[in-house]
Amino acid sequence: MKTIRISFIGAGKVGFSFGKYLKKHGLEIAGYLSRNPDSSRAAAEFVSTEVFLDYPSLIRESDMILITTPDSSVRPVYEELTRYPLEGRIVAHMSGGMSADVFKPTNLFGVEPISIHPICPISDKYQSYRNLETCYFSLEGSDAAYKRVMEEVFSRLPNRTTRLTGENKALYHLANVTVSNLYLPLMAKAARYLASCGFEEGDAIRALSPLMEANIRNVLEKGILGALTGPVERGDCATVKRHLSVIPPSDEAIYRELSRSLVSLAEEKHEERDYRELKDLLR
Repeated sequence: MKTIRISFIGAGKVGFSFGKYLKKHGLEIAGYLSRNPDSSRAAAEFVSTEVFLDYPSLIRESDMILITTPDSSVRPVYEELTRYPLEGRIVAHMSGGMSADVFKPTNLFGVEPISIHPICPISDKYQSYRNLETCYFSLEGSDAAYKRVMEEVFSRLPNRTTRLTGENKALYHLANVTVSNLYLPLMAKAARYLASCGFEEGDAIRALSPLMEANIRNVLEKGILGALTGPVERGDCATVKRHLSVIPPSDEAIYRELSRSLVSLAEEKHEERDYRELKDLLR
């Protein structure tokens, strides 16, 4: 199997973690380049590879160049790269929200563009690589780059992959943000409700944790419909009325909207049940 040499521009959490992960699975990491030399040296030491001081030396040693900078820097880095010969090289970024179109034009430079994104949190430079084993990865870009990355990189990795189109990248990122960020305000609301009942803030989160963890396990084991429980699923109008009588006015709209979504799921799960009274209550 061909050995592909991979280099990183950007030595933050993603660069550290993905470089270490690839090295662990036997891929050749050529080295790191960063605006902050201390960061590139730290990453190179962590991954046991080299430090590059300029673009030409990095390009010479690389078959694949991974840009792991903040999103706002991806395009400027690419424009800097295109000042030098790039023929036949894969140029990739690891942004969840940007498509590989950020690298256009590529035909002028002979670049094979692709975006690679792990569906998992990367929060620690030195530890997050351990969590990548079970992650799905999305790939989006040119046919040539996709084929090479699948054959030369992911054939060595245990991860499952899904190929995206550029027009779906924003919707894909919305899915990631929904489960990783948008639920946090709901947790905060629930914690505030318990605090109003006399719980300390830390105790509120700890008290709710088994409920959240059990629900996640149920979703993974039984699917969304199989994990569905609670008063909305039961069609329990009396309990929902009690909720509406105590909920803070600022939270009522989101409670109604999410509960209506739960009704739709409940109707899918229990086609024989009549949820009309509950739907009228939630309007």
